[in-house]
Amino acid sequence: MKTDVTLSFSLSGVIQLVDEHTNQYIQSGKARIYTSCPTKVVQKENGIYVFLNAESPEFQVRVELPAYRSETCVLKRCGLDDIRPVRMTPKNLGAWALQNRDVTYFSGTAQPESLIRLLCPVRYCQIRFCKQLRDGRILMESGNFLYAATGRSLLLRDKAGRTELIQTAVDKVYLSERYFVSAEPLKAVSAEDITEIQPVFCARADAAGNFIIAVEEAEEKDIFLIEEDGTQDLVTAAVFGTRPNLKRIQESREGE
Repeated sequence: MKTDVTLSFSLSGVIQLVDEHTNQYIQSGKARIYTSCPTKVVQKENGIYVFLNAESPEFQVRVELPAYRSETCVLKRCGLDDIRPVRMTPKNLGAWALQNRDVTYFSGTAQPESLIRLLCPVRYCQIRFCKQLRDGRILMESGNFLYAATGRSLLLRDKAGRTELIQTAVDKVYLSERYFVSAEPLKAVSAEDITEIQPVFCARADAAGNFIIAVEEAEEKDIFLIEEDGTQDLVTAAVFGTRPNLKRIQESREGE
């Protein structure tokens, strides 16, 4: 007697692993994925992981990968087009820094396991505001789509001096090699008065509080270190080709 068996799968969420330093998708079969509720995890190409049949409409995902800091995010039930980038920060620069001559690295100490953000202009990523969409999000344009649109943090500034930190996303309506959108509607900044959009580089401090951030083709301009509590410190790049070291700067401040 022949029995037909039908398997039903419900899509619960999709993530994509991205290297914070190189902006490349992480192709690895060594990632360990932990979820706060039972779910089936399917690995795809380009660092994509699909979650099926989650018991909760909202659940937490923790990603552990050798040579990277672990990262945690919250997923909500969504469609296949709604990919949540998870930017993984390397524990050290490794061979990549040695192969790239024009790389500025910033090292320092902070609260253990805290998130560190570095506001630093780069020569090859000019981002332009295009328009505000009906749902409050904004459409932006960049000559480096992969760099700007893979879950990157951006700092917006308007004519009144207000600032807002946003995340980027790819919208299927505007999917191209030039355009991307903000993940959420604007809250503090006036879209019509945006004067500046700058990329923000992130790192997760380890258990001892040490962190390192690499920026390729960094411009020699004022650089801001943004602590997790929202406070900002201005770090002025040194002259004569030397690069600032945030750990040394922080230690000198502590002695003041």
